[in-house]
Amino acid sequence: MKVRLKTLMAGPEGVFHPGSVVHVTEDEAEAMVSAGYAERLDRPLETAGVEVAGVEPGSRATRPSARLRKTP
Repeated sequence: MKVRLKTLMAGPEGVFHPGSVVHVTEDEAEAMVSAGYAERLDRPLETAGVEVAGVEPGSRATRPSARLRKTP
């Protein structure tokens, strides 16, 4: 079952930040939802009222040109 985390979750599987969508067993999902740590996702993420914003790509970083050293 998919749940969206409301708090930080860490364990042997890794660290998951608030807002992350994770797959857990039914029992784990029920415990997390009843404790207020997560919300159940009964619908796909796209239809759950989540807004997605597009970002225009910015300029690319460039390496500064090499300066010539003055010889003494």
